[in-house]
Amino acid sequence: MVVSRPNQLWVSDITYVELNREVMYLYLITDAYSQKIVGWNLSFDLKAESALDALKMAFQSQKYIEPYSLIHLSDRGVQYCSYDYTDLLKKKKVWISMTKPASPHENAIAQRVNGILKEEWLDDIAREQGVNAQKYISQIIKIYNDMRPHEGLGSNLTPNQVHDEGFLRHDTERVIGNKYSWKKKTEPVKIRSENSNAIGPNDYSLASCSSAELASASSWYCKLSQNS
Repeated sequence: MVVSRPNQLWVSDITYVELNREVMYLYLITDAYSQKIVGWNLSFDLKAESALDALKMAFQSQKYIEPYSLIHLSDRGVQYCSYDYTDLLKKKKVWISMTKPASPHENAIAQRVNGILKEEWLDDIAREQGVNAQKYISQIIKIYNDMRPHEGLGSNLTPNQVHDEGFLRHDTERVIGNKYSWKKKTEPVKIRSENSNAIGPNDYSLASCSSAELASASSWYCKLSQNS
């Protein structure tokens, strides 16, 4: 599929983090085009309600999404398959797409975001104590969205600039499928996918993403001061 604008494809994932010498779970929802984290939740459990809280935040942060203009991609974890989670997506008129079983590479964009947060911030304080976990996660996500430039977006743009301020990433569109490539902008072609894992109309391809994410590593490292 071709992703050419914000709020066309959201990718969701859960990753564990170590804070205050305890294991917690960070639920993230990221916009595939801008790479902005639009929703998150930090929890001690793997309950469906924790994933649902991240989804609710995403919808609250994006006030209006045109019906059936957004695809939500996740793995087939029980959190994302729960009635409450899928019912909210259906209520918001969002298409539901899931990766094939045991295929984490199909959600490579979400995996890459997990890696950035851990490599640049979370690993630094994994064994420290006295950290206000919720405040710290909120701060690093704000830095990630608003301050950290992404070479993959072009011209060292931040996710927020691309998502909310109208900056265009390169002069290209993101192509997600069996390979990762760039191409000049053209009108997206709707292709029927017989093997799609998505819940959607037959005349629109909702095939799940494959391993295609180009590392968005930046030469800029926005470290968070413990005194902030």
